[in-house]
Parts: sequence; structure tokens; C-alpha cells
Amino acid sequence: MRHRVAKRKLNRDTKHRGALMKNLLRELFLHGTITTTQAKAKELKRQVDSVIVRSKTDSVVNRRVLHKQFGKRDISNALVAVIAPAFKKRDSGFVTISPAGIRRGDATPLFKVTLLEQRERLGTFKPKTPNIPKKTVAVEKSVAKKPAATTKKKSITKKK
Repeated sequence: MRHRVAKRKLNRDTKHRGALMKNLLRELFLHGTITTTQAKAKELKRQVDSVIVRSKTDSVVNRRVLHKQFGKRDISNALVAVIAPAFKKRDSGFVTISPAGIRRGDATPLFKVTLLEQRERLGTFKPKTPNIPKKTVAVEKSVAKKPAATTKKKSITKKK
């Protein structure tokens, strides 16, 4: 019996389910919105709430936990620096789940998961470096032709 069990199994084993949630979280924070099935959307909502609440308090411990969860420092750093400050006034409910249609292949209802405060697409979180033009140095190589060396044919004599 599944009394008081909060998680969904999503018909996957533990590692596959963890990788699925990690990828869904990463894509949601990168793009601001994703489309997925209802069960995945409900589970993703739980994960997003816990991640954003953790990223609200900036500490070394929280950054390490986020890095362990995402595997990339740019996303975990952007969560603390960009996304979490947008949600300072909220305690929970950071995403909305709305119907997005039906999948054509298997008629599964799809749902759109959207971050509330982060409407635009963030893209990559790498810091922008100013464009510094590279100096090109024109190097001219002076190639002087050497006169052809005259070679004398040496006769090879075999010793007997």
C-alpha cells in the first residue's frame, strides 16, 4: 500500500527518475517555461519550490547542495544571483501549471510549467566578457632562395 507516500514513481527506477527531474529543473530555469505531462509537472513543482527556497539564502552550504543537484555551477550560481531575488516576496508557489493541449502521438494531456517572476528566457548564465579586438600582427617572412648547391657524385668503391 502507498499510504503517506508523497513522491511519484513516474514508471522509472530511482536513478532515471533523479536524472529526469534534474534535466527538467535545468531546462525550466534556463528557458523559463517547459511543456510536459501532468504527473511530471506536479512532481517538478515540488522540486522547484524546494530549490528556490534553498537558493534564497546565499551560503556556501546552499551553493554546494545546489551544485550537487544540478551538476553545473553556472545554473546554481544564477539561481542564487538572478532567480531567487525575483522571488524574495514569495514563500511558495513559484510556478504555474496550465493545460497546453494534447500530445499527437499518444493523446496524453500536456501541461505548461512556467516560472512566475521570470517570464523571459535566460539562456546561458556565463558572465559576459567585453569584446576585445584581437591584435593581428602581419608577419612577413622573407624567403631568400639559396643558390643550388653543386654536388659531386662520390664513387663508391667496394673493398674486397
